[in-house]
Amino acid sequence: MSRPHVSVVIPCFNHERYIGAAVDSVLASEGMDLEVVVVDDGSTDSSRERLEAFRDHSRVQLHFQDNQGAHAALNRGLEHARAELIFILNSDDLYHPRRIPVLADRLAAIPDAVLATSWIEVIDEAGKPLGTKQAWKTLPPWPPPSSGPRLSDSGDPALALLETNWISTTSNLALAAL
Repeated sequence: MSRPHVSVVIPCFNHERYIGAAVDSVLASEGMDLEVVVVDDGSTDSSRERLEAFRDHSRVQLHFQDNQGAHAALNRGLEHARAELIFILNSDDLYHPRRIPVLADRLAAIPDAVLATSWIEVIDEAGKPLGTKQAWKTLPPWPPPSSGPRLSDSGDPALALLETNWISTTSNLALAAL
C-alpha cells in the first residue's frame, strides 16, 4: 500500500530554542512523502535565522509574515499545504518518527475517517518524559473534577470530547484534506 503525500504545517513565533528540533522531527518521519510548511509569525528572536539554515528546500517551505497571531499563521500554512493529509505541529513540540506513518496508515485504513489523533508523550523543556496522555483517561487535568457520572466514563471518544478537550493540542491533529 502506498502512503499518501503529507503536509505538516508548523506555525512559529519566538521559538528559536525549539523550531529546529520541531522541523527535524518531521523530516525524520519514516517512509513518508512529505512537505513541511513553516510560517514564522513575525518572530523577534532568532527563529527566522534558524529556519533559513534548513537546506532541504525540496521538502521545507518557509513563509514569513508580520505578527498576526497563531491562528493567522496556522491559516496561512494551511493555504500553502498541498497534500492529501495535513498534520499540524506547534513549533515547540516534536513528533515521534513513527507518528506520521502510523496515523497516515490508520486514516487510509478507514476511508470515511477525516481526523486522527494519538496518545501524547508529555516532555519537559529538556525533553525528559513526564508521562503519556492516553486521551481522556490519564494525566491531569483530565478528567475534570465531577461529583456525578461523567461522559468520559462512557468509553465513547465523541462523548468524552464534549466533556473535555482530550485531544489537548493542535499538534495532535491529523486531517484528511477535503
